[in-house]
Amino acid sequence: MTTKFQFQMSGGHKTDDFVKVAVLADPQLMDRTSIGLPPKSLVLETVEFYTDLYMRRAFVSSVMPFKPDVILFLGDYFDGGPFLSNQEWQESLSRFEHIFDVGESKRSKDIPVYYLTGNHDIGYAWHANHKPEVIERYESRFGRRNYKFTIREVDFVAIDAQVIDGTLNDDSTSRTWEFVNNVTAATYLPPPDSIYAGPGEPQGKLTRGDARKTRRS
Repeated sequence: MTTKFQFQMSGGHKTDDFVKVAVLADPQLMDRTSIGLPPKSLVLETVEFYTDLYMRRAFVSSVMPFKPDVILFLGDYFDGGPFLSNQEWQESLSRFEHIFDVGESKRSKDIPVYYLTGNHDIGYAWHANHKPEVIERYESRFGRRNYKFTIREVDFVAIDAQVIDGTLNDDSTSRTWEFVNNVTAATYLPPPDSIYAGPGEPQGKLTRGDARKTRRS
Protein backbone atom coordinates (compact mmCIF):
# COMPACT_ATOMS: atom_id res chain seq x y z
CA MET A 1 0.00 0.00 0.00
CA THR A 2 1.26 3.48 -0.83
CA THR A 3 -0.12 6.33 1.28
CA LYS A 4 0.03 9.95 0.15
CA PHE A 5 0.17 12.63 2.87
CA GLN A 6 -0.92 16.07 1.66
CA PHE A 7 0.02 19.04 3.78
CA GLN A 8 -2.18 21.93 4.80
CA MET A 9 -0.80 25.41 5.33
CA SER A 10 -1.62 27.41 8.47
CA GLY A 11 -4.13 29.46 6.47
CA GLY A 12 -6.25 26.37 5.90
CA HIS A 13 -5.67 25.82 2.19
CA LYS A 14 -4.02 22.66 0.93
CA THR A 15 -0.83 22.63 -1.06
CA ASP A 16 0.42 20.40 -3.83
CA ASP A 17 3.30 19.39 -1.58
CA PHE A 18 2.94 15.76 -0.54
CA VAL A 19 5.01 12.79 0.51
CA LYS A 20 4.46 9.20 -0.64
CA VAL A 21 4.86 6.52 2.02
CA ALA A 22 4.95 2.86 0.99
CA VAL A 23 3.45 0.86 3.88
CA LEU A 24 4.39 -2.83 3.92
CA ALA A 25 3.27 -5.38 6.48
CA ASP A 26 3.46 -9.08 7.29
CA PRO A 27 5.65 -10.62 4.61
CA GLN A 28 6.33 -13.43 7.14
CA LEU A 29 9.05 -15.13 5.14
CA MET A 30 8.50 -18.88 5.27
CA ASP A 31 10.94 -21.01 7.23
CA ARG A 32 11.06 -24.38 8.98
CA THR A 33 8.56 -23.18 11.61
CA SER A 34 5.87 -22.20 9.10
CA ILE A 35 4.18 -25.49 8.16
CA GLY A 36 6.50 -28.03 9.70
CA LEU A 37 8.57 -28.87 6.64
CA PRO A 38 12.00 -30.40 7.38
CA PRO A 39 14.85 -27.86 7.55
CA LYS A 40 16.95 -27.65 4.38
CA SER A 41 14.60 -30.05 2.61
CA LEU A 42 13.99 -29.66 -1.11
CA VAL A 43 10.30 -29.03 -0.61
CA LEU A 44 10.92 -26.25 1.95
CA GLU A 45 13.55 -24.56 -0.21
CA THR A 46 11.21 -24.78 -3.21
CA VAL A 47 8.36 -23.17 -1.30
CA GLU A 48 10.69 -20.46 0.04
CA PHE A 49 12.01 -19.75 -3.44
CA TYR A 50 8.60 -19.25 -5.05
CA THR A 51 7.04 -17.27 -2.21
CA ASP A 52 10.11 -15.01 -2.13
CA LEU A 53 9.93 -14.59 -5.90
CA TYR A 54 6.24 -13.69 -5.75
CA MET A 55 6.80 -11.02 -3.08
CA ARG A 56 9.82 -9.55 -4.85
CA ARG A 57 7.94 -9.26 -8.14
CA ALA A 58 4.97 -7.67 -6.36
CA PHE A 59 7.23 -5.16 -4.60
CA VAL A 60 9.23 -4.24 -7.70
CA SER A 61 6.21 -3.98 -10.01
CA SER A 62 3.53 -2.63 -7.66
CA VAL A 63 5.34 -0.48 -5.10
CA MET A 64 8.55 0.87 -6.59
CA PRO A 65 6.91 2.37 -9.72
CA PHE A 66 5.20 4.86 -7.39
CA LYS A 67 8.67 6.10 -6.40
CA PRO A 68 7.93 6.30 -2.68
CA ASP A 69 9.69 8.94 -0.63
CA VAL A 70 9.69 6.66 2.41
CA ILE A 71 9.21 2.94 3.05
CA LEU A 72 7.53 1.92 6.31
CA PHE A 73 7.57 -1.74 7.40
CA LEU A 74 4.95 -2.66 9.99
CA GLY A 75 6.52 -5.86 11.32
CA ASP A 76 6.39 -9.63 10.95
CA TYR A 77 9.23 -9.75 8.47
CA PHE A 78 9.95 -13.34 9.42
CA ASP A 79 7.64 -16.18 10.41
CA GLY A 80 9.48 -17.95 13.21
CA GLY A 81 11.89 -15.17 14.13
CA PRO A 82 12.19 -15.89 17.88
CA PHE A 83 12.76 -19.60 17.24
CA LEU A 84 15.40 -19.43 14.53
CA SER A 85 19.07 -20.09 15.16
CA ASN A 86 21.44 -17.22 14.40
CA GLN A 87 22.39 -18.85 11.10
CA GLU A 88 18.75 -19.39 10.12
CA TRP A 89 17.92 -15.82 11.12
CA GLN A 90 20.77 -14.42 9.03
CA GLU A 91 19.60 -16.47 6.05
CA SER A 92 16.06 -15.11 6.45
CA LEU A 93 17.44 -11.59 6.79
CA SER A 94 19.37 -11.96 3.52
CA ARG A 95 16.19 -13.12 1.81
CA PHE A 96 14.26 -10.17 3.25
CA GLU A 97 16.84 -7.66 2.04
CA HIS A 98 16.82 -9.22 -1.44
CA ILE A 99 13.03 -9.34 -1.73
CA PHE A 100 12.50 -5.72 -0.70
CA ASP A 101 15.68 -4.38 -2.23
CA VAL A 102 16.87 -2.77 1.01
CA GLY A 103 20.44 -2.37 2.16
CA GLU A 104 23.49 -0.27 1.44
CA SER A 105 24.12 -1.75 -2.01
CA LYS A 106 20.48 -1.94 -3.16
CA ARG A 107 18.65 0.24 -5.63
CA SER A 108 16.42 1.66 -2.88
CA LYS A 109 19.38 2.67 -0.70
CA ASP A 110 18.51 6.36 -1.04
CA ILE A 111 14.95 5.87 0.25
CA PRO A 112 14.55 6.25 4.04
CA VAL A 113 13.23 3.03 5.58
CA TYR A 114 11.58 2.69 9.00
CA TYR A 115 10.84 -0.55 10.84
CA LEU A 116 8.35 -1.61 13.51
CA THR A 117 8.51 -4.89 15.40
CA GLY A 118 6.10 -7.79 15.03
CA ASN A 119 5.49 -10.79 17.26
CA HIS A 120 6.84 -13.05 14.51
CA ASP A 121 10.10 -11.09 14.68
CA ILE A 122 10.82 -10.98 18.40
CA GLY A 123 7.96 -12.73 20.18
CA TYR A 124 6.26 -11.23 23.23
CA ALA A 125 7.31 -9.99 26.67
CA TRP A 126 8.45 -13.46 27.74
CA HIS A 127 10.94 -13.65 24.87
CA ALA A 128 12.22 -10.15 25.57
CA ASN A 129 13.05 -11.09 29.14
CA HIS A 130 14.13 -14.72 28.73
CA LYS A 131 15.77 -14.64 25.30
CA PRO A 132 17.56 -11.27 25.11
CA GLU A 133 19.65 -12.52 22.20
CA VAL A 134 16.49 -12.39 20.05
CA ILE A 135 16.12 -8.68 20.82
CA GLU A 136 19.83 -8.00 20.36
CA ARG A 137 20.01 -9.47 16.88
CA TYR A 138 16.80 -7.69 15.84
CA GLU A 139 18.10 -4.31 17.02
CA SER A 140 21.51 -4.94 15.45
CA ARG A 141 19.85 -4.83 12.03
CA PHE A 142 16.57 -2.93 12.39
CA GLY A 143 17.46 -0.49 15.16
CA ARG A 144 15.56 0.64 18.22
CA ARG A 145 12.11 -0.74 18.92
CA ASN A 146 10.72 2.45 20.49
CA TYR A 147 11.42 5.71 18.69
CA LYS A 148 9.97 8.78 17.02
CA PHE A 149 10.51 10.00 13.49
CA THR A 150 9.14 12.72 11.26
CA ILE A 151 8.23 12.46 7.60
CA ARG A 152 8.08 16.01 6.32
CA GLU A 153 5.54 17.56 8.73
CA VAL A 154 3.97 14.31 9.94
CA ASP A 155 5.21 12.88 13.24
CA PHE A 156 5.24 9.10 13.77
CA VAL A 157 5.72 7.17 17.00
CA ALA A 158 6.89 3.55 16.82
CA ILE A 159 6.54 1.33 19.89
CA ASP A 160 7.24 -2.31 20.60
CA ALA A 161 3.61 -3.32 21.17
CA GLN A 162 4.71 -6.92 21.68
CA VAL A 163 5.86 -6.25 25.26
CA ILE A 164 3.22 -3.88 26.64
CA ASP A 165 1.19 -6.70 28.17
CA GLY A 166 4.11 -7.83 30.29
CA THR A 167 4.46 -6.89 33.95
CA LEU A 168 6.03 -3.60 34.90
CA ASN A 169 8.77 -5.56 36.63
CA ASP A 170 9.96 -6.62 33.18
CA ASP A 171 12.63 -4.27 31.87
CA SER A 172 11.40 -4.18 28.27
CA THR A 173 7.80 -3.58 29.34
CA SER A 174 8.61 -0.81 31.80
CA ARG A 175 10.92 0.96 29.34
CA THR A 176 8.29 0.80 26.60
CA TRP A 177 5.61 2.29 28.86
CA GLU A 178 8.02 4.96 30.03
CA PHE A 179 8.69 5.88 26.40
CA VAL A 180 4.95 5.99 25.57
CA ASN A 181 4.10 8.24 28.51
CA ASN A 182 7.07 10.51 27.82
CA VAL A 183 5.93 10.92 24.23
CA THR A 184 2.34 11.73 25.18
CA ALA A 185 3.49 14.18 27.83
CA ALA A 186 5.84 15.92 25.40
CA THR A 187 3.30 16.23 22.57
CA TYR A 188 -0.34 16.38 23.62
CA LEU A 189 -2.90 14.60 25.75
CA PRO A 190 -5.70 12.98 23.73
CA PRO A 191 -9.24 14.28 24.27
CA PRO A 192 -10.87 12.70 27.35
CA ASP A 193 -13.45 10.81 25.29
CA SER A 194 -10.78 9.23 23.07
CA ILE A 195 -8.81 7.36 25.71
CA TYR A 196 -9.58 5.24 28.74
CA ALA A 197 -8.21 6.10 32.15
CA GLY A 198 -7.20 3.21 34.36
CA PRO A 199 -8.47 2.90 37.92
CA GLY A 200 -7.06 5.73 39.98
CA GLU A 201 -5.37 7.30 36.95
CA PRO A 202 -5.99 10.87 35.74
CA GLN A 203 -7.88 11.13 32.48
CA GLY A 204 -5.53 11.19 29.50
CA LYS A 205 -2.68 9.11 30.94
CA LEU A 206 -1.95 5.88 29.10
CA THR A 207 -1.95 2.68 31.13
CA ARG A 208 -1.46 -1.01 30.36
CA GLY A 209 -5.22 -1.54 30.63
CA ASP A 210 -5.83 1.19 28.09
CA ALA A 211 -3.84 -0.61 25.44
CA ARG A 212 -5.75 -3.84 25.90
CA LYS A 213 -9.09 -2.01 25.68
CA THR A 214 -7.97 -0.06 22.61
CA ARG A 215 -6.78 -3.17 20.80
CA ARG A 216 -10.10 -4.92 21.47
CA SER A 217 -12.13 -2.01 20.12
